[in-house]
Amino acid sequence: MNYLLDKIANAFLEEPLTQIVPLKGGHIHDSWLVYTSTDKKYCLQKINDLVFPNVGALMENIHNVCVYLNAHFPDQTNLVLLKTLHDQLFYHSDDNTFWRMFLFIENDNSQSSSTNLQRFYEAGRVTGRYNLQLANLPTHSITILLEDFHNTYKRYQNLLVNAICVSPEELSVCQKELEWLEKRKQNLSMIWDALRNGTIPWRVTHNDTKIENVLFDQKTGQGICLIDLDTVMPGNLLFDYGDALRSMTNSSIEDDTEPEQVHFRFEVFEAFTRGFISQVFPILNKKEIELMPYAPWIITIEQGIRFLQDYLQGNIYYKTKYPQQNLIRSRIQFKLADEMESAMDLIKISIQQIVTSVGEN
Repeated sequence: MNYLLDKIANAFLEEPLTQIVPLKGGHIHDSWLVYTSTDKKYCLQKINDLVFPNVGALMENIHNVCVYLNAHFPDQTNLVLLKTLHDQLFYHSDDNTFWRMFLFIENDNSQSSSTNLQRFYEAGRVTGRYNLQLANLPTHSITILLEDFHNTYKRYQNLLVNAICVSPEELSVCQKELEWLEKRKQNLSMIWDALRNGTIPWRVTHNDTKIENVLFDQKTGQGICLIDLDTVMPGNLLFDYGDALRSMTNSSIEDDTEPEQVHFRFEVFEAFTRGFISQVFPILNKKEIELMPYAPWIITIEQGIRFLQDYLQGNIYYKTKYPQQNLIRSRIQFKLADEMESAMDLIKISIQQIVTSVGEN
């Protein structure tokens, strides 16, 4: 067993360790599965403090959400954050690295590209339940780690600032994308404006609701809970709804090289939406229902803006395998947003039908 990992794990656990093995997946932190002499398993993570430099606030956010869910909903399986043996939320090692540990939750780790619509319904149900159950958690108890995270119009403005700073040759490569965004800029602030003017409420939201962050039961296939609470912040449930559908309805993959292969999977949209609304219906207000059709479209464009901005900045945030990868990634997102635009009338009808159906039951 690795001596360093053994020492770090012992900062959290009193029971004897038997094995520590790497866990695959995850783009931000490094993770290991820790086996002990008991039946319990644990997930040990090395925190990426370059992405999250305020480790204390990060862990305080996660702690507050985990404690709240376990205190108010003890009959369900929730994420459990372990403190160190010295009652700290994370361990600061001698080599100036930061570590945390969770109780490992057994789950079905099948490929996230599953075409099983029931799986997407369950993903929607778990995501909606998370938003419903945190509805009464005060937003002031959560620190904003990433300012204006879903302020899509501001991200667009920042992109234009970056575009001014590059050479005409570099700019010409993405001129079509900038023109495409110019035609849609007036609608990018719909959700953020509604938050600012108070027509939709600030809520504690997850902000990274891709299907890889939903755990499923190995036997029943039912959704268990959401994991990866790094981006928990004040926002609105429309952000979680939109981001989930951005990632799940894409018929291709984020790193595909051919945007023309991207299609909007309407059947996945409907399955997820049924599950989501079945849970959040009691807290949805009229304006949130009105904005729901636009949430996936806005968040998809936002992600495209983030990829395009990183390309113009020299690929400093997202990992790339070739120089134009972030440019291609942005085109994938904009193509998906195009597909959503084409289906918008059907999306609106479907959401209204689902809202009506849930309201009648």
